[in-house]
Amino acid sequence: MSTAGHRRLRLHIEGLVQGVGFRPFVHQLATALELAGWVENTAAGVCLELEGPTAALEAFLARLPRERPPHCRLDRLQQQWLPPQASAGFRILTTAPQSAPGCPPAAATALQLPDLAPCAACLAELSDPASRRCGYAFTSCTHCGPRFSIQRALPFERCHTALASFHLCAGSLTPIPKASPFVRSPYSGAYYKPEFKGSVCTIDGMAQVGVETLGLVCLLKK
Repeated sequence: MSTAGHRRLRLHIEGLVQGVGFRPFVHQLATALELAGWVENTAAGVCLELEGPTAALEAFLARLPRERPPHCRLDRLQQQWLPPQASAGFRILTTAPQSAPGCPPAAATALQLPDLAPCAACLAELSDPASRRCGYAFTSCTHCGPRFSIQRALPFERCHTALASFHLCAGSLTPIPKASPFVRSPYSGAYYKPEFKGSVCTIDGMAQVGVETLGLVCLLKK
């Protein structure tokens, strides 16, 4: 891949950026602008790297605060310009013992959201007879549901919540188009990074990139 005219930008972002669907939003925006790189939660907030034409990177910086998720708040954004690495594609990283290169371990200072009241979309599902979640009290999504009450550690990941010991249902195995960067489980309502095996996309137990608190829906509704 040619890097002519490309630059690489590293961003450290602090604020309300975990448990609000920020990583899927970043993925969508970077993909729309044809930028390569990755994003991950850290103990202090979010770290990401983007690579592509300068105009696309500037467009990303302009659109980020304007189009952020509804419960997201950007308090501090640090920029660092880097040489290009000829990266291809954009990835959402799950938190690992070792952070991504360039994002050293940080003190656990990331802001934590309180539990959020049901959003309009979830309330609509509750009263929709055609919805699998009709009348289901535990319905939640990227924009609502339990946060603080189930969180055990930072950064905000499913493995750091009270849901860590619960496995997602087998119903999260479903064929979807290979072009999809992430997919909403028809059973749990959560968003996951898909893994393709032939024509089937596995989202059961794969790296969760959005809601992170769900799975409760498919675990308790029997």
